[in-house]
Amino acid sequence: MVTRRVQPGRATFVVRTRAEGMLRRLAHELELWAEPEHLDLELDVATEAWRARATFPVDRIAVAGTLDGGRMVPTGVNRLERREIRRRLRRDVLPGPAVRVEARGPHPGAGTLTVAAPRGTQTVPLDDLTRSGPTSSGAHPWISGKATVSLARLGIAEIKGPLGAFRVGDAVTLSFRVHLPRGVLPEAATTHPAGS
Repeated sequence: MVTRRVQPGRATFVVRTRAEGMLRRLAHELELWAEPEHLDLELDVATEAWRARATFPVDRIAVAGTLDGGRMVPTGVNRLERREIRRRLRRDVLPGPAVRVEARGPHPGAGTLTVAAPRGTQTVPLDDLTRSGPTSSGAHPWISGKATVSLARLGIAEIKGPLGAFRVGDAVTLSFRVHLPRGVLPEAATTHPAGS
């Protein structure tokens, strides 16, 4: 079993929300960026079974921008709106110091993700898991994927606009890309099809 700690700045985690309701066009659909305090990876070199554990301080979750047809627009929210969104995030959505995440799988092309929020825990399948191939160029290998979690199952109450005219959709998309320390993945590795 090989254990490595991924250095800060080598992992990107993105959270995307969707608006629902009669006046959803008036609401922001957001992209949030989360930076892990630390991320530990374990890999069984014989079977390629893996596990990753990360802790995300709530006060490090940043509002990157709004979504427009799947494209992130940094200028879609101003400074005051960002501050208010982060305030409500800490007070109403994640009223605790951190969110803990654990992912594991039989090989780098399949796995599950467990999210432990202050008020609830949920385990979901990982989708579109992909990893880099041979790294003869000297670049760090990487692994990426995404998952969809339910806010309700994490114990997060429905987030509504004034008079309930719009709300944040229950399904939230999490995506990630982690640049791994050299030597973690076998040099001759190829991408496993997702779900295989």
